Amino acid sequence: VAEKKPEEALQVAAAAGQYEEEGWRPRKGGARFWAKTVFTALRDEARQLRGFAVVMQDLTEQRQHEEVWKRYAAIVNTTRDLLTLIDTDFRYVAANEAYCHAHGKSREEIIGRTVTEVWGKEVFQTIIQGHLRRCFEGRELRYQEWFSFPNLGQRFFEVSYYPYPANGPLTHVIVVTHDITELRTAQDTAQRLNETLEQRVQERAEELAATSKEMETLCYSISHDFRAPLRHIDGFIELLQKDLAGQLSAESKSYFKTISEAARQMGQLIDELLAFSRIGRMEMHVLPIPLGEMVEAAREDLRDVAA
Repeated sequence: VAEKKPEEALQVAAAAGQYEEEGWRPRKGGARFWAKTVFTALRDEARQLRGFAVVMQDLTEQRQHEEVWKRYAAIVNTTRDLLTLIDTDFRYVAANEAYCHAHGKSREEIIGRTVTEVWGKEVFQTIIQGHLRRCFEGRELRYQEWFSFPNLGQRFFEVSYYPYPANGPLTHVIVVTHDITELRTAQDTAQRLNETLEQRVQERAEELAATSKEMETLCYSISHDFRAPLRHIDGFIELLQKDLAGQLSAESKSYFKTISEAARQMGQLIDELLAFSRIGRMEMHVLPIPLGEMVEAAREDLRDVAA
């Protein structure tokens, strides 16, 4: 209420019979207090103005409470979470602006109405009612559910129920509804990607198993086709060496030796190829590898080729 000068306040009171105003008033010592002042015109039986009655009430504490509640209201109405306060009759006692906007209703259209009237009988009985009852038994609850709001559409929410007050007989339930649709969508997308990846890994494993089987079959075929000629080569070399034992020069003996060793080396390569083809069916073991010996063997092979 806008303050008027005392003279103006008395003039209004004289004309209207009474005038009220609120404002800061000084105390003794310089402190101030918030006061409600009522000016009442006093008239005699002839309606002649005889004076004024002035009543001043200290409302400082009430104003401080109002200011605190205004700050609380600003916080509650700034958040995007949907906040409501529900009593034991399942009626809305309070609702923030986000909740009213989601339903496309004014606060007056929600406060005082039952949850059934706002949400409908089916949603109340199948989803909301049981949680409210358990919360009124003193339990904090949290669950996730899809809800459809007129102004938001179909969204996924995490809903928390808190008994109120925390101490003493429960009279209300505080409901905090947090929109986690984006998080749920991301989780669903990740789940689909994981399932797709698992399917691809399974398909790739099956392809590798089939390829391994084909390679093993091929190696067995190669082994069968190559071993017979190698046995013939090695066998005929041995026969020739026996038949021509006294007629071979040192150079000819060297040739026979090279052919025989090459045949044996080819047989060893076939055995190693077969072993390699079975590697997919063998348990893996970690073993030290003598790299020096492998390098020396490779050098020997290269020297033989160069010779």
